[in-house]
Amino acid sequence: MRHFVGLRPLAITPAQYPWRRRWLGSVRYWLCQLLGWGSLGGLFLLANISVDRPHVWVVPAGMFAGGLLCSHLLRIVMLRVRARVRSWSGFLVRILAWNVYLGMGMTGLAHGAAYAFAPELLERSRLPPLVAYCVPVVEMATLFTLWVGLYLGLAYVRGYQEKLREQAKLEAVLKEAELRVVKAQINPHFLFNSLNTLRALITQDPQQAREAVTLLADLLRAALTTNLQPAIPLAQELETVRSYLALEGLRYEERLRVRWSVADEALAWPLPPSTLQSLVENALKYGIAPQISGGEISIEAALREGRLCLTVLNPGTLATASNSTSLGLSNTRRRLHHLCGPQATLTLAQRAPDLVAAVLIIPPPLATPESVAELHGAR
Repeated sequence: MRHFVGLRPLAITPAQYPWRRRWLGSVRYWLCQLLGWGSLGGLFLLANISVDRPHVWVVPAGMFAGGLLCSHLLRIVMLRVRARVRSWSGFLVRILAWNVYLGMGMTGLAHGAAYAFAPELLERSRLPPLVAYCVPVVEMATLFTLWVGLYLGLAYVRGYQEKLREQAKLEAVLKEAELRVVKAQINPHFLFNSLNTLRALITQDPQQAREAVTLLADLLRAALTTNLQPAIPLAQELETVRSYLALEGLRYEERLRVRWSVADEALAWPLPPSTLQSLVENALKYGIAPQISGGEISIEAALREGRLCLTVLNPGTLATASNSTSLGLSNTRRRLHHLCGPQATLTLAQRAPDLVAAVLIIPPPLATPESVAELHGAR
């Protein structure tokens, strides 16, 4: 199947520009016009001076003024033809015809100027009148064709670049929309787990239930503030995780044991909000809850090879966890892919017969506020 390039990328002048910009042109356009036709007129002037022709300024001035007028008229013609014609063949046929018309008009103006100011230039011509008229028509039509080719080439490149920018903006919008959907899923998931904890405590211990309400309020406040940010320091994420574990500790009591191993140099490393919390939730749900005697969750954070490495260890086997929907881990992977790129990874591994490790790697691009803003995009 053959594919043809249409006129869509040919952004001679975008339609959203004001009418003055569309029909009169930009300052850059006129600077290029003046430079191009002025250079051509200067070459004719130097040629006339070198051969000592009379009225050396007539042809250069006519070339400069007529070129400006006819080429701008040709630009207006291209705007109108592009709006009416949808194929390249129809567009080019009409433009080539206009090149001949303008070549005839330009030659007529030149002959008129020569007849008025330098009739000896016409008298010196040894060609028949018809041939003397047709030769410059062909020359001028060729010159305008070159001008059209240069103009359309620059316009096509500009239109193609504009299309790429629009496509990049669209991809950024879609990426942001998908990220918002993921965030909208994370909050209900977190709230669901917290309410389950609170429901279990209400009947068992009202005093602990009140403490749980206070912790839940703190967690919800943190979730509403931190999830609006593209990245937060690890230290801030650890505060939320500690509050969450304290809330779960009211229900599990001695069944839940937590061991921390956090390097000081890793505390300032930014990461997407709720990433570590999702790993801890998963470890608690599939590692501690099924065990009658409970178990220990180990949380480790360190910098290795210029990357942040977070490890959450919990008792259990991967076969048990594979039966779940893993919404939290799935959302965490998607957010990492959006914000950190493919170098950010989240893997589950069986470290021992009864020990599962969730390892999260955050690459260095999120280590600076500038890179965070660049990855996340302007809001």
